[in-house]
Amino acid sequence: MIQQIVEAGKASFRLVAYGGSRGPGYSDFDSLDALLNALHIAIPDFDDSSVSINVAGGNQTSVVFAGEMELDDHQLSILGLS
Repeated sequence: MIQQIVEAGKASFRLVAYGGSRGPGYSDFDSLDALLNALHIAIPDFDDSSVSINVAGGNQTSVVFAGEMELDDHQLSILGLS
């Protein structure tokens, strides 16, 4: 799952992973570009169009992507989830 977090007019993004022997974990990114770059390194065929950015104003947290993926330890490490 990817969350978009907007506070004081600035958006950041959190990648949240569930499952496996590690349990839940998350990794924060300062920008959508940074997150998408990491995703493309870890998962080269990740479809950017599956991420729906919320453009509404105000402080909020929104889920902008939810999906099920099988990631290996190397991919998790690239994404900061190991």
